Amino acid sequence: MYKREKKSWLKHLDFTILDIVCLEASLVIAYLLRFGWYMPYAREPYERLAVIVVLIDICVVFFFEPYNGILRRGHFQEANAVITFCTIIFAGVLAYEVATKQTEIYSRKVIYAYWLFSMVLVFAERFLVKHIIRQRMRNEKNLSVMILLTTAEYAKEALLEFEHLQYCDFTVAGVIVVDQNLKGVKICGVPVVANADDCFDYLRTHVVDEVFINGNTRESSQALANELLGMGLTVHYNLVHMNALAPNKAVEKYGNYLVLTSSMKIASPRQVFAKRLMDIFGSVAGLLACAAAFVIFAPIIKIQSPGPVFFSQVRVGKNGRKFKIYKFRSMNVDAEAQKASLMAQNEMRGLMFKMEHDPRIFPIGRVM
Repeated sequence: MYKREKKSWLKHLDFTILDIVCLEASLVIAYLLRFGWYMPYAREPYERLAVIVVLIDICVVFFFEPYNGILRRGHFQEANAVITFCTIIFAGVLAYEVATKQTEIYSRKVIYAYWLFSMVLVFAERFLVKHIIRQRMRNEKNLSVMILLTTAEYAKEALLEFEHLQYCDFTVAGVIVVDQNLKGVKICGVPVVANADDCFDYLRTHVVDEVFINGNTRESSQALANELLGMGLTVHYNLVHMNALAPNKAVEKYGNYLVLTSSMKIASPRQVFAKRLMDIFGSVAGLLACAAAFVIFAPIIKIQSPGPVFFSQVRVGKNGRKFKIYKFRSMNVDAEAQKASLMAQNEMRGLMFKMEHDPRIFPIGRVM
C-alpha cells in the first residue's frame, strides 16, 4: 500500500501552531520593551489585539497557503516567505486599528517592534523545525526502498535529482539499466543491480517497495508498469521533466489520459474563493462610484453633446475573447465618421489614432 502525501492544510498544523506562538511571543516582547514588566494580556486593548493576531494568521493560512513546499525551501526562499507572511499579518493589524478607529490606543513603537520581532522569531522557528524534521527523516530506518529503472542516458541525471532532494521518504537502493549491461558499475555511488534480462529476478528476490520508471518509451514503460504492479510494487511513471514546464503544475485527467497540466498560475480553491469575493466587492464599489459619477457627468454630457451618455465598443480581451465595454462618452456622436477626415493628423503608426487637440472631444470629455 502506498501512502500518498497529504494535501490539506492540516499537513502543516505544526507550523501553523508554532507560528502563532511566535507571533504572540513577538507581541509580548515588543510590549515589555515599551512598557516594562507588565503582560500585554492584562490590558484589554492588547488582549483584543492578541486575539486579532491569531484570527489574521488563520485567514492568511487559509487564503494564501504560506506553507506550500515549506520543507523544500532554501534559507533565502524561507526568509522571503517569512517577510511576506509577517508583513501581511502586520498590514492586517494596521487595517484592524484603522477600521476600528483605535490607532491612538496602541503604541506605534509596540506595533512596529512586533513586526520586526515576528520576522526574526518566525524565521528562527521554521529554520529549527525544518532542521529537526529533515534530521529525523535522514535517520529514519523505515524509509521506502526504491529502485530506479531507466536507460543509461538518464541514469546519472535522475540520481543527481534524487540526491539533492532535501525532503524525501525513500532511499534509492539501486539502478536497473535496461539498454546496456552495466551490472556491477556504480553511478553517483548507487550500484547498478540488474539489466533488462534479470531485472524481474532481482525485484522478486530483494527488498523493494517502489520502482521509478524513467527514460523509456511510452509503450515499454506501460508494459513494465503492468508487470511491476502485478508483483505488488508501487510504480512511479515519469511523465515529463519539471524544468520543461512553467512553475505551476497539476496532474489531471483528460478523458482517458492522465496529464501534467502547466500554467502561469494554478489557483487553489481558497484562492478562487478569495478572488470571487474580491470580484463581488470590487464590482459593487465600482457600480457605486459609477452611479455617483453618473449624477455629476450625465447632465453635462447631455447639454454639451446631445446623444447617449454611454459609449459602447467591442474590444479584445484575454486569449482573444471579444467583449463589449461601456464608458462615459467623451466624443461627439459622429466621432467615427469625423475620424476619416482627421487621419492626416494622426500622431500614431498602425491602427492606433491619436492627436493632441482632437476636435471630436467636447469640453467635459477632456476632463474625463
